[in-house]
Amino acid sequence: KHDGIVISQALLLETKSKQPFYTLTIFNRRGLPEKKYDLLQCKMLKMRSTGYYVGEKTVPSDITFLGHKLQRGLVAIDPTVIPLGTRLYVEGYGYAYASDTGSAIKGLRIDLAVKDKHEEAKYNRYNVPVYLLEKSKQW
Repeated sequence: KHDGIVISQALLLETKSKQPFYTLTIFNRRGLPEKKYDLLQCKMLKMRSTGYYVGEKTVPSDITFLGHKLQRGLVAIDPTVIPLGTRLYVEGYGYAYASDTGSAIKGLRIDLAVKDKHEEAKYNRYNVPVYLLEKSKQW
């Protein structure tokens, strides 16, 4: 200002506040959206992850506790922490279904089913956010 008149004007500081928007969309076999989840509304647990696959010497069978054939997307959990049959979202892994238990899976631990030992190394010994989506009879 000069003599009370604005001569020039400049923006010195601008702050933007954005809230992250997390949604998960499940698609059916035809590629159409089937269900949407708002991850900000879901319960989140920080869990220690490991990977497991068919053929590993510590995996006794290729059938999970709930009777599914072991494949990527099925996970082993402690049923006192997460109930069996719960749909989950594991950050860095993706959509999952709690279908198995394990003798070494106690407390805040999760065992992620993977295809081989090379993929297993990607998930071993990390603390990952796990979102509990819903209880379901099918995955």
